[in-house]
Amino acid sequence: MLKKIGLLLIFTALLASGLSAQQAASPAYLWVRGDLYRLDPDALTTEPLTATGTVSNPVIAPDGARIAYRQASPLGLEALDRVQAEGEIAEIDLPSDIVILDLVSGAMSTIAAQPADASLFVAGIADKAIVRSAPAWSPDGTRLAWTEFDFGVEVPRLMIYDLAAATTTVLLPAINTPITQGRSPEIRWGEGVFIINLSADAAGEQSYLMVSEAGTMIAAPRIGAVTDDYVLDFYAVQGANQTYAGLFYASGRWTILDTQTGVGVPFPDVPHLVSRAAGESSLRVRFDITPDMGMFWEVLNTTMAFTGAPARVTLSPDGQALAFIGYPTFNGAAIWRNEAITEIPNTGETDDVFEVGAVLWGATEWTIDLP
Repeated sequence: MLKKIGLLLIFTALLASGLSAQQAASPAYLWVRGDLYRLDPDALTTEPLTATGTVSNPVIAPDGARIAYRQASPLGLEALDRVQAEGEIAEIDLPSDIVILDLVSGAMSTIAAQPADASLFVAGIADKAIVRSAPAWSPDGTRLAWTEFDFGVEVPRLMIYDLAAATTTVLLPAINTPITQGRSPEIRWGEGVFIINLSADAAGEQSYLMVSEAGTMIAAPRIGAVTDDYVLDFYAVQGANQTYAGLFYASGRWTILDTQTGVGVPFPDVPHLVSRAAGESSLRVRFDITPDMGMFWEVLNTTMAFTGAPARVTLSPDGQALAFIGYPTFNGAAIWRNEAITEIPNTGETDDVFEVGAVLWGATEWTIDLP
């Protein structure tokens, strides 16, 4: 009997050790000069996943199995080659496609491409192309959303792609907003609600549209400009029972909006960044600014703090480690775990190393202590 118990304890320990190792080995991903690379966070080795140099705005799925991204269309790149006058198309966003990369098989699926008869800046042929925003995953990872508009028409629409059905639908056919700098409005997807940024720029009056998953417009808040400040980014922020819109300013201040009413709400503490999969067991990352450090992030209840904006740090799937940009140089990258920083080799500023623009690891979400 004692022998059986001993074997059972050994098996349990080995199983726990195996699970821990498997979790620690969950790969991270580097976005470098328009391409994606898989990073082994233990061996600190990389392998290329794309080789086009045209990938932008990569975002990892909630289950970590896929990355969706925007990819510059060959149509737009060819148009750049044809246009000789400098600055002629500098004020527009190039036509782009939406691609899903399966991180297990390596398969890439273009789910939103250009029209079959697309044309751009060809003499004697009418322009026909589609400009798209970055994609956003649904909280459950079963769908993708983005906004897009027809080049020259510039009336954006809200699109939804269903992964299981492999179908695309137009949820909102016409978003009433002027297109600025040729860009399609950016979008965030919270629990049951889309948050669409209709602002003309980051420093002026801020305008947002809250839309239900059924396509019903819920609220359209407008926030006055803040003197000597601008919105660095906006987020879907999860409270206990609903999603809020969080506006994060370059000064470190936050504005939190109720997505059901569009009204600003008071809050006891700023939003925290956590691992979506780990939930309550995740480390919590808080952002602030000081005159000495500028913008920085800190891991609550630890001694870890480092300079950088939210786009430059992420968490592991288990929520117990971080990957971030800025160490030891601005475009170098590192991993923090077990109270220690490990530099990711061959990252930094020079042409012979990876100039890291973003790190993806586990899917993250913003949470706040509100109902």
